[in-house]
Amino acid sequence: MKKTLSYSIRFVIAAALIGILLYKLDLKQIADNFILLRPLPFLIAIAVNGFGIFLSALRWKVFLRSQGENPPILGLFKVYLISLFLGNILPSGAGIDIMRGIYLSRHTGKKAHSFASVIIDRILGFIAIMMIALLSLPFGFEEIRPFRRVVLLMAVVIIGGTFISLRPAVHKVLTALLLKIPLGDKFKKLYDAFYSYRDKRKTLILGLILSFMVQLSFVGAAYMSGVALSLHLPVFKVILYVTLINLLAAVPLSVGGIGLRESGFVLFFGNMIGRETAFSLSVTYYLSGLINSLIGALFLLVGKDKV
Repeated sequence: MKKTLSYSIRFVIAAALIGILLYKLDLKQIADNFILLRPLPFLIAIAVNGFGIFLSALRWKVFLRSQGENPPILGLFKVYLISLFLGNILPSGAGIDIMRGIYLSRHTGKKAHSFASVIIDRILGFIAIMMIALLSLPFGFEEIRPFRRVVLLMAVVIIGGTFISLRPAVHKVLTALLLKIPLGDKFKKLYDAFYSYRDKRKTLILGLILSFMVQLSFVGAAYMSGVALSLHLPVFKVILYVTLINLLAAVPLSVGGIGLRESGFVLFFGNMIGRETAFSLSVTYYLSGLINSLIGALFLLVGKDKV
């Protein structure tokens, strides 16, 4: 019942945000943008987005290999595509990561290590986003100024919290606390598996490098989506703005980030290219990822959902 209510609320939020945007925008201009969409750059955007997904699977494999597991990269890529498809129909957030953990644990038989690999994979992705976002702050773009404190706070929570949780003294205290709560032993196993990455510095560094490459791939997909709409956007602003938009879309307030993503594009790019064109850019970028995720839907339908 609670899950149904939560999904319903997030669906309503997504629909409301899109409805408000469409009410305020010129629908004819939006339609004209899509009529003039250039197919070749859009296909490139899809390919670049797909490459980013493949790099995400490769990053996941790096973490698993450090734990003595070596599932095939194509299998992990397949699971990533499936999870992305589910992400387009389910609320953003932990639900998709849980699905990845379940699929992987079926292959390895090690639930704690499987879920720990998903958690560290997700965290390093967020850290890469936050580091790019932090780089944007000194440049003082008008669109970013109102969000400086929010970005700084999130950076402290995500980056600081990750490093603190990997400190031996903190691990000792949290372990003792976990054993005092219901199901604490299961959470302790998961935390211990996550903590085991503390001594795997090469793995963490490689994972962080791949995280930057993943984000730049998604930025590239957004840039090529702009080219498909005959836009020539400043590369540096695209890197900074799309990174912040991806962070906004990851907030679990709507289904698949819908509404949040589009609002972000209108907010950051609206003054630069016009609000209608910014909305069109958002939808084009979203479609470049959605089309890739439909391959995951195909795997799910034919039962090819195992690593």
